[in-house]
Amino acid sequence: MKQYLIWSCVIVYALNACFASKHTYGVPNLGGDVFFSKKVIDQVTEEPKNYTIIFKYLGGKIPTVLSYFEVDVNVFSEGGIQVTNEMKNIDATISIPNARNVTATISLHGFGKDLIPLLSQWPYKKDDASSNSYTVVYVKNARPPKKPSASNSIGARQKGDRLIHFESRNVTNISRFPSRAFEYSGDESITYVRFAFNSPTAMALINTTFISEKSFNAVAYDMNTEHFVANISIYGFDYLFSPYNYVNLLGMNTTNFN
Repeated sequence: MKQYLIWSCVIVYALNACFASKHTYGVPNLGGDVFFSKKVIDQVTEEPKNYTIIFKYLGGKIPTVLSYFEVDVNVFSEGGIQVTNEMKNIDATISIPNARNVTATISLHGFGKDLIPLLSQWPYKKDDASSNSYTVVYVKNARPPKKPSASNSIGARQKGDRLIHFESRNVTNISRFPSRAFEYSGDESITYVRFAFNSPTAMALINTTFISEKSFNAVAYDMNTEHFVANISIYGFDYLFSPYNYVNLLGMNTTNFN
């Protein structure tokens, strides 16, 4: 059991190491000053997220030199880094797709920071020593949100019945609100009819006057949208094989002598 746990830890560590990523510019371990090191993301979520890190650094007029820049992410990420103005300015954009457990750290190293107090007393102004940086992290769900839906049904599934009819229709505006009539007539004995809509306010008005063992009539409508999709599924038995205790859509037991 202990050996299994050890191998599990090794596998988890190896997977993290494989998918971790670093985005760098310059040469590490040259010494110099640590301008800053900041963890910009440290988040664990149940639902996967897409992250975008945007980082900008604008150096001051006093001649500091950047030697190394790094964005260290514990999962797969991609992006680019631009360094301009004689290694004084940084512009980086890093994307982290479809991740649940994310940490990201930005580090910046360079030379000349220790000269700033001295140089600021010479021809340089006080503001010439200042640098500016900012970090923006955008987060959004990796999975698209589920579309709201609604359904109506009549009857009940019975043992041995099958799908005998399926239809999908785009329903558009007619008169003051969108509506569409659905009719079915066949040789099968109907057990269950279900409507499914991609709009939460759509519904089916079932005309029980025109319902029989073999026919069905309804109107799908929605007063709150100009367009929706309606799906109708009809289940039943082949007439010659419907059971003795067959129950029709209105819940009435029908004796079948066939």
